[in-house]
Amino acid sequence: AAAEGPNWWDQGAYREAKRQFVPWLFWVLMALPLLTLATLPAWTERWPGAAWPRARQKVALVALLGLLLNWGFLRGNLPSRFGDVSVVAGLELACLLAVAWALLRGAVRGRDGQAIAWHLRVAGAVVVAVVVLGTGFVLTPSFAHRMESANLTERTERWWERLALVRERGTTWPLESWAKPEDEGLLRLAFYLRDCTAPTDRTLVTDYWPQVTALAQRPFAAGHGDLRPGFFDTPADQALAVARLRAQRVPLVIHPVGERLERFKTEFPEVDRYLASAYQPVGEFDLGNDFSMHLLAIRTLTPTGTWRDTGWPCYR
Repeated sequence: AAAEGPNWWDQGAYREAKRQFVPWLFWVLMALPLLTLATLPAWTERWPGAAWPRARQKVALVALLGLLLNWGFLRGNLPSRFGDVSVVAGLELACLLAVAWALLRGAVRGRDGQAIAWHLRVAGAVVVAVVVLGTGFVLTPSFAHRMESANLTERTERWWERLALVRERGTTWPLESWAKPEDEGLLRLAFYLRDCTAPTDRTLVTDYWPQVTALAQRPFAAGHGDLRPGFFDTPADQALAVARLRAQRVPLVIHPVGERLERFKTEFPEVDRYLASAYQPVGEFDLGNDFSMHLLAIRTLTPTGTWRDTGWPCYR
């Protein structure tokens, strides 16, 4: 490697950029919601049009959420906090890129309905492009490694192959488009809930497994996406959760196992008493990938069958 000369990624402007990566990204993230709010006048009925109803309200909501998340999460140990705001930041960035592209095409017009001058359109688009490319290309320390991992440093044809692969895997529903019911881990649980509960049924997953109900496309029960110890465990909160459970059709309850289940019973005694009276245990099951569940089935409904070869009850 020494004979080939030093790697340009570690020299000059890029080396200096890596040193300034954290403050640069911090200020970019702080600016994104403000810039997104500044684009609100562009989100009119003329653009982007009827394809996205109430676009201005949605963009405003994204920007306000970005401000709240930045205020709450961007504090000490910034590199580990950037991921906490990355999802909303990505949405804000998508809004800015959409406006920049619309500006460049002349789709955004002033209050008088006239097209904005071409040099202002180009300037706005260039500013957005510089910030985006500067952040993504120059200031991301692992950019070269990520490019290599994505096989984008190989022949040009690989780009299109990777694009087709990502596009194929990016299809979430139906689940069979990218996963199989026999896959290990929480995906198997998502398939089970989808196949064995009605679309209007609610499911109670007490552990922090938000992907299960989301991928199964089932609403969560008791007013909570999960019931982890330390959250919503006051007597009033538990009474409200039980009241909601009584009023909802919740055929299945999914608990963790072992110490986490015992802690749930200790910290949610009122909810646990209700579940013990209204549900019967089906058993503990290994889902693979270090995931196990304790399954409860409601006593007042008769199963219509079982799911595959697992013996897990179905209710649709």
